[in-house]
Order: sequence, then structure tokens, then C-alpha cells
Amino acid sequence: MHAPLKQHDEHRADQIAGRSIILFKILWRKGISPEMRVVFEGQGYRIEDVEEIDRRAGLVLTCSAFEFVPGGSG
Repeated sequence: MHAPLKQHDEHRADQIAGRSIILFKILWRKGISPEMRVVFEGQGYRIEDVEEIDRRAGLVLTCSAFEFVPGGSG
């Protein structure tokens, strides 16, 4: 997996903690869906959206960070 394409934080006035959004660009693979998770450098990410690049050239995964506990269900 490649390093993330970009990252930004979203903050709302009524939130104490921000939400970190990160994009991953990967080679095209059948079956990648928002029900799946990404683990990159020990950090867990929920897949929010999957966008195809060209025709099966690759995928861009829009993800949000969550606390990853190895062996847990996340």
C-alpha cells in the first residue's frame, strides 16, 4: 500500500475530538468496500468511500481514522 495521498482534519464547534480524513491510492482490486478497514503503520481507518481510477487501474479509498486495537474488532 502506498503512503496516504492527503489528510485533513474536520472540526465542528460541538465536537471535542476532530475527525481525521485520509485518502489511500491502491492498485485496483475486486471486492473492496466500505464494510472493510485499512491498517497502515499501526493506525486503523474505516473506509468511507471507494472510487475507481479509470477502468480497473486503481482505487482511491476515502477513510477516517479510528483507534486500532490489534486482535480487536475495531
